[in-house]
Amino acid sequence: MVDKESGKIINSWGTNLFVMPHGLTVDNDNNVWVTDVGLHQIFKFNHDGQLLMKIGEAKVPGNDRTYFNKPTDVAVSKDGSFYVSDGYGNSRIIKFSANGKYLFEWGKKGNRQGEFNILHGIDIDNDGNIFVADRENYRMQVFDSSGKFIKQFVDENFGNICAITIDKKSRQVFTVDDLSFLKMKHIGSDFIIIDSADKIQTRQGRSGSYNGTTCWYHDIAIDKEQNVYVCDILRNRVQKFRKIVLR
Repeated sequence: MVDKESGKIINSWGTNLFVMPHGLTVDNDNNVWVTDVGLHQIFKFNHDGQLLMKIGEAKVPGNDRTYFNKPTDVAVSKDGSFYVSDGYGNSRIIKFSANGKYLFEWGKKGNRQGEFNILHGIDIDNDGNIFVADRENYRMQVFDSSGKFIKQFVDENFGNICAITIDKKSRQVFTVDDLSFLKMKHIGSDFIIIDSADKIQTRQGRSGSYNGTTCWYHDIAIDKEQNVYVCDILRNRVQKFRKIVLR
């Protein structure tokens, strides 16, 4: 954990526990969820770093009710049940009860509705709908809590959609994309804000007013003041963008 103003480290844990931690989610009870794509596991910690739950067998990939294959992210519902985007090796979303019992799943590899090509990030809105960053299909998909397709977000200017988070107060969708040339030369990333009417409100990054170095945004989070935090894996850093209120 780091101080959100200074960026100084406050606390840390996980030494000799993780291989390649990937997705990080904080639920309504301040529990911290981590996916590890190297271990093929999901971890749940309390806010002090005490391990509360672990799902999956270490270093054993699979695609049944017990095993994952490089899971990318977790989204936690109001009732404590949670969804896992099992998205690098598999192409599915799995729902578990609050105590970790398998409930159901949906998805397969493809580009049709309800299909995925690297299911990379996931979040839940106030109505319990599931928003999914379908990375290599350059889109976001939305499902109800039972996995029924509702809609998708596509735009000719989208790159690979890497991550997604929802501001529960404003109902805005915050996402990050990535653009590369022939999957070899990295061009840059944007973070994108979509309003409650499904319209793009803001783009910031390679196509906006950001004047910094080229970035590769891999994850995104917001705080209560709508400040935006993005994980730049090209330069191994976290960037913070402060919301500007025009008066």
